[in-house]
Amino acid sequence: MARYTMATCACCGRRFVLDRFNGHHQKYCTRADCVRERKRARQRAAYSRRYQQDDAFRQREQKRAAVGGTRRRRQARAGPTAVPADASFPAMTEVLTGLVSQFCDTHNAAELAAALAGYAERGRRCAAGPAARVSPPG
Repeated sequence: MARYTMATCACCGRRFVLDRFNGHHQKYCTRADCVRERKRARQRAAYSRRYQQDDAFRQREQKRAAVGGTRRRRQARAGPTAVPADASFPAMTEVLTGLVSQFCDTHNAAELAAALAGYAERGRRCAAGPAARVSPPG
């Protein structure tokens, strides 16, 4: 019977089996969220090292951040953008029919009509609320 060495993940806190070849410095499990967090931490550390050691990189980053900050402040002062007066929006019934067609994965008019009727009935039941529902006898 083989023995496995266990460790606790530094990201999610769950226990996991250490890799037998890599376990001496393994701190994270192999779940997707933990792998993503490990990668982000590694990238942040590399960026921080480069920012502190490379003067040209630091100056480029400061200039880039200043340009971005200026753009964001300018957009905030301008306020929200208005919808153009000549903008036309599709009819709501067409949009909803298209969505139901996509949900049901059908172009058949009869199947689509049945699905729409079912959703309409469900909407009526939801709109009526729990007081309108009849409790089963018994």
